Amino acid sequence: MKPFKYAAAILLPALIIISAVSLATDDTEAEWYSVTRIIDGDTLQIRYHGNTERVRLFGIDAPEKGENGYFKAAAVLEELCYGKKIRLEFPAAGKRDRFGRLLAKVYLRTGVMVNEVLYRRKVVQLYRNSPLF
Repeated sequence: MKPFKYAAAILLPALIIISAVSLATDDTEAEWYSVTRIIDGDTLQIRYHGNTERVRLFGIDAPEKGENGYFKAAAVLEELCYGKKIRLEFPAAGKRDRFGRLLAKVYLRTGVMVNEVLYRRKVVQLYRNSPLF
């Protein structure tokens, strides 16, 4: 019976520590992606599973090049995301848009949804009445 007590005395604290570490690191590196470039006010580029991919932010529409507000929207997206790690949440409708870009809600490590920040700062509009929030 003594060997069992010793094993339990060693294993139980180890299991508690392992559980605590896994809870504290719930955001695994595998689901966080580096932003490498800002394309415009609603599109960015990331490293995604070893490839470079463009991500179109779901539910919003930024001014196109040559339109008023184009540079402001791109600058705000750059301020929020460039060089940072983001998490993607894909809509039920599909993972890619008609141009082959990933289509997603984008989250910072702080939990802030980038799509929503751009909308609340009034640099983008909702895309065709999309259910963003």
